Amino acid sequence: MRVAREEDVQVFAASVDAIDDQVMTIVGFIEIALLRAGDDEALRADLQEIRDAAIRAVEKTGDLRPRRAKTAA
Repeated sequence: MRVAREEDVQVFAASVDAIDDQVMTIVGFIEIALLRAGDDEALRADLQEIRDAAIRAVEKTGDLRPRRAKTAA
């Protein structure tokens, strides 16, 4: 049964990595939109808020990552 649990953790970790990748892709598109926004301060403020929320989401997924047990050397 232990093997199944380890596999579940690996699948979960891969899912978290995939979510991070997708959110960082969104952040990249937001950065492009910020470059194109020019002097429109209202649009820039909205885009920056979305970017900041996306970055916070990636930071939070770090809390979900499985912790590796420390082994005695």
